[in-house]
Amino acid sequence: MEDNQQKRLYDSYIGTLTAKFEVLSRERRDFVIRELESLVAKTLTRSDENLRSAPPSNKLDCEKARKIRVKERLSQTDLSKICDVAQPSISGYETGRYNPYSDDAQSGAKKYLAWLDQHGYSDNGSQRA
Repeated sequence: MEDNQQKRLYDSYIGTLTAKFEVLSRERRDFVIRELESLVAKTLTRSDENLRSAPPSNKLDCEKARKIRVKERLSQTDLSKICDVAQPSISGYETGRYNPYSDDAQSGAKKYLAWLDQHGYSDNGSQRA
């Protein structure tokens, strides 16, 4: 239901913008298009810069995390009990659906990251021996 409401709101907004754009002179339309293209280009450039400058530790290496758990002979359920986090969260971390490094991560995510660290995970792309 919420998605339908958002879609209707979006469609209404786009309809309003289109109606206003259509009554503009050719010169004003060209101006609006140039400004929108400039805005989009700046936004994409900032997004690219943010992605390039992000520290490597803000994203979990899902496959490495899963291998550590399997090496320790633990199921996702076993590990979820150890870290006091729901099993679907462990699954989400290992598939990349959830990020335990996110600002809104719960204490269970912090315990999960600490457990990984204790068992050889490191943020720099390598495992400790």
